[in-house]
Amino acid sequence: MTIPSNEIKRVRVWDLPTRLFHWTLAVLVAFSWWSGEQGGSWLNWNFLSGFAVVTLVLFRIVWGLVGSTTARFGHFIKGPRAGIAHLREMFSAHVPRDFGHNAVGGWVIVAMLALLAAQAGLGMFAEDEVAHFGPFNGYVSADVAHRLTKLHHLGGKLILYLVVLHVFAVIVYFVWKRLNLVGPMLSGYSRASDGDANAKFVSPWWALLIIVLAGLCVWGIVSLGK
Repeated sequence: MTIPSNEIKRVRVWDLPTRLFHWTLAVLVAFSWWSGEQGGSWLNWNFLSGFAVVTLVLFRIVWGLVGSTTARFGHFIKGPRAGIAHLREMFSAHVPRDFGHNAVGGWVIVAMLALLAAQAGLGMFAEDEVAHFGPFNGYVSADVAHRLTKLHHLGGKLILYLVVLHVFAVIVYFVWKRLNLVGPMLSGYSRASDGDANAKFVSPWWALLIIVLAGLCVWGIVSLGK
C-alpha cells in the first residue's frame, strides 16, 4: 500500500510487550548460538537460554491471538498475492508504508517462531555425549538422541540463516527505500496514514500475566523430564 506523503503522520505502531519480545529474543538467540558453539560447561547456559526462548515463543503465540492489533497474526499473515504485490512494490518507485509487518515479513515471523519451537523441542532430547543432556534425553534410545541432536544442530544453522536474511532485509529497506524499520521497534512509533492510527493496544499487564504463565508452563514441562 502506497500512501501520499501529505497523508502521513507519526503514529503508534508497536506496543511495549512486542518490542521487548523482539529485542529479548534477539539477545537470547544470539547467546544460545554462541553458548552452543562453546560447548563444555556453557551448554548448561545453552539449555537455560533455550528454555527462555521457548517461553518467549509461547508468549508470542498467545500474544499473536489476544494482543495489540499489529501483534496479531490476523493482522500480518496474508496470502501469496499480498506477498507478491509487496515484492513488486519494493522494485517500483513507490515507498511501502505498511502498518506493522508487511506481507512478506509476516511469514518470516511465522517461520522463525516455528523454527524456534522445533529447535527447543529437539533441544529437550539433545546431548553432547559427555555430561550434558536435555531433560527428556533419557526417554529415548542413544541412537534416537544422536539423530535428534544432529537435527538440533541443523536447526541452529537454519535459524542463523533466517536471522541473516532478516538483517539483510532491514538493510535493504533502509538503503533502497529509505525506510527505518529499527527505529519503530525501539520507540514504538512510525509514520503511517490516519486510517492506520485506529489500532487497538492491549495493556502490558496482560502481557506480563501471559509471560509468567508461559514460564510456569515451560518450567512444568522441563520438570517432568528430570
